[in-house]
Amino acid sequence: MTVISTVITKYGVVHASDSYLTVPQSDGTYKVVEDRKPKIVKVEPWRGAMSYWGLAEIRQDRGRTLDWLQDRANEAHKFKTAEAFAINLTGKLNDAIAEHPLKDRGIGVHLTVYEKVNDKTWIPELFRISNFKDTKYNVVLSRVRLTRETYNTNQDVRAILGVERKTALRVIQRLV
Repeated sequence: MTVISTVITKYGVVHASDSYLTVPQSDGTYKVVEDRKPKIVKVEPWRGAMSYWGLAEIRQDRGRTLDWLQDRANEAHKFKTAEAFAINLTGKLNDAIAEHPLKDRGIGVHLTVYEKVNDKTWIPELFRISNFKDTKYNVVLSRVRLTRETYNTNQDVRAILGVERKTALRVIQRLV
């Protein structure tokens, strides 16, 4: 079981996580097998980071999920946009899970980045990549899905305020 918190403020983005790797027991409890394993990876091209929960060993021949995510983060500079990177990460994660002997194990990734808007303003974005059906985490889907969490919030703010994108961005900057 993992605790992940991702907070976006006007001062920056913070990822926080426990450092336990656990395995489920037959009685429904979890046994800690390692207690000092980070679950956060830096994604430099977009001033970002990834944190994960769920499946801790993505591929038996490639090691821990953390190592797998680090390999992906090292390739981030090859993509023109953070969104393109997130889409690619989702596809590769689906491929890796398809090869995993425990296909019914859930996994999730928070990817935060800063995206440049109007060639001068950097705004934060949270991509959620997960095969959990919802935040109850009790139903695992057959494929990993990608959602833009902050962008959706920005759209909602524009609709609520009834303003154009440029005005909404100024309002959002003041809010965060």
